[in-house]
Amino acid sequence: MNRARPADRSRRVRGFCRTAATVLWLFLLGGCAGLVSKAPVPPAFDPTLVSGERLFGAPLLDDEIPQVGVLDVDADMRDFVAAAIRTNTMPTTRFHDLLQGMADEGLTEPDYSADRTLTAAETFRSRSANCLSYTNLFVALARQAGLDADYQVVDVPPEWDAQSGFLIRYTHINVRVRNVRLAEYYENQVTVDFYEVHPAPYYRRRIVSDAYAASLYYANLAVALLRANDARGAFGYLRRAIDLAPENEDLWINLGALYAMKGDYASSVDAYEVALQVDPDSRAAMSGLARSHGKAGHTELAESYRQRVDDYLEKNPYYYYAIARTAIAEEGYSESLAAIDRAIELDGRDGRFYFLKGLAEQGLGRMDAARASFQRARRVGLHSEAKLDYIRSLVGYNSH
Repeated sequence: MNRARPADRSRRVRGFCRTAATVLWLFLLGGCAGLVSKAPVPPAFDPTLVSGERLFGAPLLDDEIPQVGVLDVDADMRDFVAAAIRTNTMPTTRFHDLLQGMADEGLTEPDYSADRTLTAAETFRSRSANCLSYTNLFVALARQAGLDADYQVVDVPPEWDAQSGFLIRYTHINVRVRNVRLAEYYENQVTVDFYEVHPAPYYRRRIVSDAYAASLYYANLAVALLRANDARGAFGYLRRAIDLAPENEDLWINLGALYAMKGDYASSVDAYEVALQVDPDSRAAMSGLARSHGKAGHTELAESYRQRVDDYLEKNPYYYYAIARTAIAEEGYSESLAAIDRAIELDGRDGRFYFLKGLAEQGLGRMDAARASFQRARRVGLHSEAKLDYIRSLVGYNSH
């Protein structure tokens, strides 16, 4: 990872975080709904859906529903901030002092570990965690330094990872710091995050509460436990996440996946239907409903939801992008090129599409066409070798 620092005209500190709330979907390929959708009021649901009694015969005990101080600051962190920040300075100066102190401690060149979701204090001690963990750390340190820092969700198009037969989607979250002005800009805020590739400026951004961000922490740990086949532990963490942010559809989708894994398709349907209360257009929820209704023998309902998802996928460039990535990783260059051409036809604004097209053309020996695609990728937003290396790593591609 490269050092976090004030960056380009978008007033960011390098990159963006993609590891926040993993969403576990129980189907092979699916559509991508908005990453976070807020309902005007919390959704209605049967309390037994989140109590544990449907799966385990009795509600979870209180001590099985974890409560962690995600942003707690310990003595070492307070001493670090006190040493880094000069007293009685303006917020912009404190911001730069904090970044310099973090750089001196190696905290702006994080040891990235995708599977390690930690609290702010744990991240400060371990120096090895995922992007959500480093985001937690920066929020905690910035507030300790007297800065006005909040979590910010960025609605970037999804990236999908297939792991152990499941499809995992990532939410992107970073930090907005207000009342800080970089010298060359007029806006009184900056964005700080810990990932390599900048989101496009037209992606929607919004501030979320500390409770919402904490729910992502619990959701990550729930997914890790679910993948380890610890359904009871996963349920406890997911219950805590839902308590904090019932307006997050992704949590209900994860709950539906958990029930489906345990063969309780009626409860799985209930959870996915709550997700649809939050976002009636959620293709992830519809895909879950198609699968669960199918497993329960509700053929007509399953087909109805499946058709709605299929219609959406035909118009979704990121569906074809996912196909192209998978194909190129398996050296299926012609298949990859056909899929990525369809993605570009649907939306030509994403530089990743053109870079992937260049890799496919390069694999087919069409070097002039590949160079043209790489140039186009740079024109629409992929400017640095770090970003290009990142895309190569996504598709498991080694250049020669």
